Amino acid sequence: MVVLRRVPVVFALLAMLLLTACSDGLTADKLTVAINGNTVTKPLTAEKLGAGYSVGSYLLKYNGEPVAGVTYTEKTAEREENKREIRSLVIGANSGAENAALSVDGITLGSDMSVVLEAFGEPSAKEEEIWFYREKGSKDESFLGLKFDDNEKVTWLYVRVE
Repeated sequence: MVVLRRVPVVFALLAMLLLTACSDGLTADKLTVAINGNTVTKPLTAEKLGAGYSVGSYLLKYNGEPVAGVTYTEKTAEREENKREIRSLVIGANSGAENAALSVDGITLGSDMSVVLEAFGEPSAKEEEIWFYREKGSKDESFLGLKFDDNEKVTWLYVRVE
């Protein structure tokens, strides 16, 4: 009988640890970012992604089709675009890219808010309907951002990959 009482306590402690890990322990380095189903590695460049990928006018394309918007690190600004290190990726519902072209820990355009909460926990900040996840202690350097529509579906996704 004593064992039965301890089991729920153990599960409660495990649940608390998981929730704490999601909300307080989430960092940019712990995210798995994928483009067209392929996990990206750092430093990320269009050239490193392989055949069919190119960038131009701050847009990552695969076989000429949009995948995500990009920003570059300042240290590689002088390189040709395909060799510049990508700082961040962003995709929106009206970008022309496929919903699953960019994913972060399985979260893509169209994912439910409840799935985001399950994966990442509560955001560090909510500003103008956008959820931001930031390194602990940072007030303005976001590594993940998500916007939702009225149906609580992701319509905009930003991730820092540098």
